[in-house]
Amino acid sequence: MFDPLPNKRTLTLVESLRILLENLSMKLKGDPMSVRIVRTRSGEDVITDIKEITSADPDEKKVLGFQLNEPYFIYLSDAMTAEDDEGNIHKISKPQITMEPWAPLSKERRVIVRFDEVIAAYETHDEVIEKYKQLLEAVDGRRDDTTAVESDTAETEIGISVREGD
Repeated sequence: MFDPLPNKRTLTLVESLRILLENLSMKLKGDPMSVRIVRTRSGEDVITDIKEITSADPDEKKVLGFQLNEPYFIYLSDAMTAEDDEGNIHKISKPQITMEPWAPLSKERRVIVRFDEVIAAYETHDEVIEKYKQLLEAVDGRRDDTTAVESDTAETEIGISVREGD
């Protein structure tokens, strides 16, 4: 016999996402550009312009998810070794930071995630935000000038001091 609801848990997730996307009166909160680094449940750090998606019901004010605009996976490229061959501890003062598209196969440059996929969001150094904005400007310029698919990866060296271990 055919069971039209073989997996009720998946149906609930699909249904909740459908409602989320169909709710055109949803509110997006945030500054015109609210750049944060978001730690996902899977442990990835994503730099993005983040907006909070809440229910349309003014009495409920329930957070349904987040809209991540221009999300880029961000990480330190070089291994952070703080000890040399003689056992001396050194402070790494200019780590290399790499930004790569977080959802490279996405048709749009925004991604909607459920609220429980984000475990933390924090402000980062102004230098990192500036490099992120420069990357977005460069990508926008390239998209206007060419139809070829190119890498949107940026690697930069910035002067941010990293705290030494105890």
